[in-house]
Amino acid sequence: MHQMGTPAVARSAVWPQVQVGVGPASGIRKYAGLLTSAALTVYILQSFARLGDVFPVIQPLRLGLLTQAALVLVLLTKQARAMLRSAISHPTSASVAVLAALAVVTVPTGAWPTGSLNHLTGVYYNSLLLFAAGILAFGSSRTRTAVVCTVVVLAAYTAAQPLLSGKIGRFGIGFTYDQNVTGAYLVMLVPWAAAWAAVERDARWKLLPLLALPLLVYGIARTGSRGGVLGLFAMIPFLYAVAPPRRRGMLVAIAAVVTIMFVSYGKKPLRNFRKLTNKTDYNYVHLDGRVEVWKRGMSYVRERPITGYGINGFRWRELDWKLDTMGGGKDTAAHNMYLEVAVDLGLIGLAAFLTACIGALVRLAGLRYRAMVRFRATGDPADAEFAAFAGAAAASLLSVMVTGFFLSIAHQAPMYFAWAAAVGMTVAEQRRLAQPRPGAPAGTAPSGRSGAQTNGGGWRSRHSAQRWQLKHGRSHPTR
Repeated sequence: MHQMGTPAVARSAVWPQVQVGVGPASGIRKYAGLLTSAALTVYILQSFARLGDVFPVIQPLRLGLLTQAALVLVLLTKQARAMLRSAISHPTSASVAVLAALAVVTVPTGAWPTGSLNHLTGVYYNSLLLFAAGILAFGSSRTRTAVVCTVVVLAAYTAAQPLLSGKIGRFGIGFTYDQNVTGAYLVMLVPWAAAWAAVERDARWKLLPLLALPLLVYGIARTGSRGGVLGLFAMIPFLYAVAPPRRRGMLVAIAAVVTIMFVSYGKKPLRNFRKLTNKTDYNYVHLDGRVEVWKRGMSYVRERPITGYGINGFRWRELDWKLDTMGGGKDTAAHNMYLEVAVDLGLIGLAAFLTACIGALVRLAGLRYRAMVRFRATGDPADAEFAAFAGAAAASLLSVMVTGFFLSIAHQAPMYFAWAAAVGMTVAEQRRLAQPRPGAPAGTAPSGRSGAQTNGGGWRSRHSAQRWQLKHGRSHPTR
């Protein structure tokens, strides 16, 4: 039942309903669940949304170490282990495992083994922890809502900083997220804000994501990132395709407002965008421009197509080339995450990386389709919400795949957060289908992905049942 003053999304997901007469054990489980959600949310805010960089005053608190310790405790719980086990079969999880193994075994043969080891133990391990934390967060409806709401609000506040401080020039969060990575980070949160706005039923709480959207667009423009511009425009039509049931009109309006605001914001972002086709631009003619760097990167792939130069090895191979060719210079990033993976971890690593991305998109498309089938059959708003968030996860991942053509973010938090959201949504569907359906008698055979009954030996006639439900607007008689 709707409760005034509490967001509809958060009411059902963040704060579990209190049950009367269930005993102290249930109360302990409830508060343990709340603490787990809080630990995961704060860790994601710190490692992905850069909470410490947004609020430098809290940096002396060492939230990085504290949240990592809290995450390790969460990972040791029985429920977390069960959720991670259910995620193993996902193609993205398997691909991430391959990437992690390659990152370890290629350290001795890297362009600079010490540099690869430092990156592995100082940066990359946090991406792997974020991947695990994201799976747990998005695998639980309670924590998923907490993460989406808090990350979107924090990102909107971050994007508004140039406006609040009067800062002139390109905007970036900090050392970890430069201007270009900041643009990609803000772009990938646009679909999450749109999904939150689409499913929120309380008009007062709906204002938060609706206000966040223009702020995110403003922040993207202020970063001056051309990759961010491409990611934003590539994602807008995709939002329509993944909109939740009966919400496409609202998302079309949101996309129109976002486009108008971006175009009318100023001339500089569009001028930078037009430079992409200007052959006299820095990226075409300079030694460290993207085109020249990409050409050299392809030669590095041909040199070591199997083992690569170790994680973060592209920049050290670049430095070697400059020392040999010019007698000096500075290291340079790949400016393309696909080329970065191919040089660092070889073609096997690139294949695993592409499998992680494509596998996640395919699974998310299936999740959204089945959620819409269930919604049309039962009218359950929880299924519409799930379809919206599955679509947001797909759109967010797509935006990272686009912006990654111009950024070296293959081993960084934005990429692993996008993958984690995709895997976590799959875990959430598995947990939801494993729960007994309301009104179903005890001992009822488990439901298949479409809701059709099975005999315990796998899914039965899944696609035919889905087609039947879409045609007739109700569940199959075998359900």
